[in-house]
Amino acid sequence: MVVHHLPLPHKAPEIDVDRVQAMASRFAMHHRQRYLDALGKLDGRKREILAALPMFFHCNHPLLLGYLPDAPAGIRGHTTTGADIAAIHRFVRTFDASLRPSRQDIDAIFLMGSGGSLGHTADSDIDL
Repeated sequence: MVVHHLPLPHKAPEIDVDRVQAMASRFAMHHRQRYLDALGKLDGRKREILAALPMFFHCNHPLLLGYLPDAPAGIRGHTTTGADIAAIHRFVRTFDASLRPSRQDIDAIFLMGSGGSLGHTADSDIDL
């Protein structure tokens, strides 16, 4: 039996900011890899949609699928890449993907469930 002793509130250890940042970085890298793995297992239209999803959330523009006025938009820290622009142009060729959202309401988007895992197949659904 393992017994964990929680520190008393007045003796709480200092938070090691470097360790927290390292954990956050590993967490982000893990989920980025899950996203890339899911992309690699999909084909056709499913792959195109998954590739474009970050831009749909980032821009929330009236020309894009899923647009909702006043919906959260702008993924904090997201830098638009050439792959993002190519993905969004598969849906709206005239969309100016260089437009930057005026807000950054979204902290992150994560794949959930089997997406990007060994259990994910081309026929699996994708949960966000």
